[in-house]
Amino acid sequence: VILLQKIINSSEEFKPSREYQTGVWFKFYAHYVNQGKFYFKFLMENESQLDYLFENFFFSIKNKKKRNASDTQREINYLRIVDTFDKVPAKNKRFIVFEFNSFSLTKDEELVIELQEKKGSRNFSFAIPYYIINQPIKL
Repeated sequence: VILLQKIINSSEEFKPSREYQTGVWFKFYAHYVNQGKFYFKFLMENESQLDYLFENFFFSIKNKKKRNASDTQREINYLRIVDTFDKVPAKNKRFIVFEFNSFSLTKDEELVIELQEKKGSRNFSFAIPYYIINQPIKL
């Protein structure tokens, strides 16, 4: 709980984010390292009239060089969502923090984040470049 509060209260600005004409934003703020674990901090802002129900989070490392399809993208599993919940109510926002084992990327790789809405079409997908992933903020 103390670690979660420390991450949520930190003031780093968001980097990549996505918004569709739905009034929902999914923003990447920063990522941190603590005792060999990575913590990725996102903010979901739901300015719409409908609750946003989470279906699935998918993380993968994508190689930007064209090679065999099996070499270009591989799934990376998070260990846990630090503060679990299944929706962001209408006109609300929530921070989401994922815990991962630490990893690094080569110059040809990026971390791809995909989020799917349950019974909806407000899905998100964006990538974070290697140079951000390879420089986590120490807690």
